[in-house]
Amino acid sequence: MQSAHSHHHSIEGNEIMRDRRLGLFQLAIAGCLWLSMSSCGDNLQGFNCADPGTDCNNAVGEQCLVGDDCESGVCIDEACFAPSCNDGVTNGGEVGVDCGGIDCETCPDGSTCTAPEDCQSGVCNGNACVTATCTDGVRNGDEVDTDCGGPDCETCPDGSTCTAPEDCQSGVCGGEVCVPAACGDGVRNGDEVDIDCGGDDCEACPDGGACEVGTDCQSGVCDDQDQCAIATCTDGVVNGTETDVDCGGDDCTGCEIKEVCQDNDDCLSDVCDEATLVCLAANCVDQTLNGTETDVDCGGPDCAACGDGGACNAAADCQSGVCTDDLCQAPICGDAVTNGSEACDDAGESATCNADCTAATCGDGITNTTAGEDCDDSGESATCNIDCSTATCGDGIANATAGEDCDDSGESATCNIDCSAATCGD
Repeated sequence: MQSAHSHHHSIEGNEIMRDRRLGLFQLAIAGCLWLSMSSCGDNLQGFNCADPGTDCNNAVGEQCLVGDDCESGVCIDEACFAPSCNDGVTNGGEVGVDCGGIDCETCPDGSTCTAPEDCQSGVCNGNACVTATCTDGVRNGDEVDTDCGGPDCETCPDGSTCTAPEDCQSGVCGGEVCVPAACGDGVRNGDEVDIDCGGDDCEACPDGGACEVGTDCQSGVCDDQDQCAIATCTDGVVNGTETDVDCGGDDCTGCEIKEVCQDNDDCLSDVCDEATLVCLAANCVDQTLNGTETDVDCGGPDCAACGDGGACNAAADCQSGVCTDDLCQAPICGDAVTNGSEACDDAGESATCNADCTAATCGDGITNTTAGEDCDDSGESATCNIDCSTATCGDGIANATAGEDCDDSGESATCNIDCSAATCGD
């Protein structure tokens, strides 16, 4: 019969063996519990291997204790899991930890690789991913096309892929493609000296634009600050609206004889030959107001006097001899010139001349107040005395037409106060 002590040890030994099969060793020493995990190759059959004494290569779903127990290298909750791109193990078709191959993302610089497609940089050199450069013949890094564009590489030539104008040599990205430089693209490119102007191909630049030579500028003048200067009438260049050097146009004085013109206003003589477009000397038959003329081909000291309505400065400029408000006037009463059938013309009524340019006399039927007349009815009337004074009883002038018998400027021995003849019994 086995002693109780021996039986106790036998039971204890059996328990230890059972725990080893489970991959667990329990040893109680001084109240401490030590746990030891089984592993591949320990010749003990447990969760880790199907057969004892063999290396682990368990399939997905089979039991495991550590990753080495699994073909995938991934053991989670004592079960083998399929490879994935985030399990922290190089497995499946990966060439580096969780990267490369056909299923996972590309690998960072320094990772193992077998082909350029395994690398973020697109460059696999000596089975290692290398850092992207602007000369590696691959579109990588921040490049927008092969070895160009982005913040680090040179700009891309025309026809390259782009995402922004800064990616292109032309500075123009249209439809994600670098577009050739043009004179209307809003960018300084090509041989332009400023935006869309200057150089050999584009129009000249406006005032204030950048320039290298005068021909870069609309004004033809590039100042010492390499800016296009405003056209002036003293810069020695035909510019602005000038028709010849510093003359003609809207802003400068007229041009001299034989200088270039576009119309009469461009010439000091006001005569621009339509055929030759040069300025001619003024004359009195050129159908132009020029020289000393006051109107077209008349007036002034050199040409004949002007007709009615012509411009004038003085009476001598007019055939009528009348210049009023700078215009030659037809002879009329009131123009201060006695002409035609006028007896006088004092430019209005005067003591000697009526307003109708007839001589002022009492009895002429024209009341001339300047001559002292109160009225003028061409003789005596009921309201007007023969001397052109107003007819009233008591004025000392007997006006029979007004019904007066007498008028002694008041009562007299022969004339009553009402200008009737004084008789006894009247």
